[in-house]
Amino acid sequence: MNEFLSGARERLSSLVELQSSTTRNYQTLIKYMGEKPDQPDNVPIFSIIHQFLVKFDAACRQYREKVEKNCLSPRSPSTDKLFGNI
Repeated sequence: MNEFLSGARERLSSLVELQSSTTRNYQTLIKYMGEKPDQPDNVPIFSIIHQFLVKFDAACRQYREKVEKNCLSPRSPSTDKLFGNI
């Protein structure tokens, strides 16, 4: 029983630390996005981030498909026209 309690205390301590870290990261993200951390509804920010990631992923997939079809070479001048000189 003592072993169980000892393991449970360690796991609980780890979870409390993880929750604290997650809260700090969330507040940092909210501040970075220009929102108030004490505002109860910051869900729209996550929607915006999700939409960006979905569109970015689609653009990456489309680019890879064009490269695989030999429509574009990863280092061709036409790539620079499409994506700018990176």
